[in-house]
Amino acid sequence: MEIKSETDKTVWLPTYGHGNWEYLRKTDEANKQVWEELGFRVVQLEDFNPFAEKSGALHCIKKYLRRGKPALERKEP
Repeated sequence: MEIKSETDKTVWLPTYGHGNWEYLRKTDEANKQVWEELGFRVVQLEDFNPFAEKSGALHCIKKYLRRGKPALERKEP
């Protein structure tokens, strides 16, 4: 989730209603609607089933992403 201002809010949501789990598409859409009603722009991330099957989640992926300056410009201890 990213909140830049009261009117500039974004959330990234994993989706699971794909392949053998098509029935979860309704849940994906309901989740999207909740966030939109809260004033967020929703970015749906496609097909997170492979991660969920291995007990992973969006949190597991985002910990590898860096924010701010590119890693080469950073001075880390």
